[in-house]
Amino acid sequence: MSSSSHRFERHLNEADCVDARAECPTCGRTSPRAAVSVLQTSPKIEYLYCSDCRGFSASSMPTREYLKRYYTQLYEPSYRFVSISEMFAKYLATEIPIKPHMRILDFGGGRGDLGMNLARLMRDGGANTVDVTLVDLNTASWPDEQGITFCWFSDLGELEDVFDVVIASVILEHIPALHPIVQLLLDRIAPGGLFYARTPYRLPLQRLLGGLSMYFPMHVHDLGPSFWNRVPDRYRVALEIVASRPAIVEARLSGRHVEAVIATLLKLPARIERWARRNPKDFMWNLVGGWEVLFRRQHNGQ
Repeated sequence: MSSSSHRFERHLNEADCVDARAECPTCGRTSPRAAVSVLQTSPKIEYLYCSDCRGFSASSMPTREYLKRYYTQLYEPSYRFVSISEMFAKYLATEIPIKPHMRILDFGGGRGDLGMNLARLMRDGGANTVDVTLVDLNTASWPDEQGITFCWFSDLGELEDVFDVVIASVILEHIPALHPIVQLLLDRIAPGGLFYARTPYRLPLQRLLGGLSMYFPMHVHDLGPSFWNRVPDRYRVALEIVASRPAIVEARLSGRHVEAVIATLLKLPARIERWARRNPKDFMWNLVGGWEVLFRRQHNGQ
């Protein structure tokens, strides 16, 4: 489910929609939410801002039937992805301490490329065994590799194990009922384990540039630092914020050099602000296009 392409994006019809105004999909609160952006006009769907969790979510969500059709098309064999998983795994591996036995959960990871590439780096970096668990709508399998085991589940609720690394990269913005999914992911982090998420944060850019596409109905949430920096308190899980920062510039990994330069320049003020203000909870500069967070679960916490 984690692709940056939007080939199958289209306008939602009434039959494709489920009203989502009653409660915030990212925190479950029923407080009134303010409309901040119009996603489409007929039927009218807006991005709503929750002052409790600081998340932005669509006022109507795609139905399960629509999402099933959408992601079935997205995974057609004729559809080609530009894979950046190897380079991204190298980027992420620098943040993870290696133990003799490592367990990775790759949530919404498509075929599991990121989890497997990360596992190879961990094995080559000193881990004796690495277990990779993929959770995705589509069936996936990998041949046996020395020191690496792989298994697939279609539902996060089927898992009972905890993991040293939980990855949710460019996936959470696709999930209509997000709040319980984030809870399940946080519950799957082992004591001392790490949780990594990367989500778009495009609304400030849209306000600046006007007609910027929000990739709806592909993206139904827009989540930035104000949301992520409140997750430990919101979910009452003992998490240390290891990093909360503008996301990696994906364009530089896939050869789109002009886009990479523009994105890097837009993110630079937030990186400076993060250093100067010692990791503020709310950032003054929000024109970053995407955000990433790394949490560590404390040993003595819930």
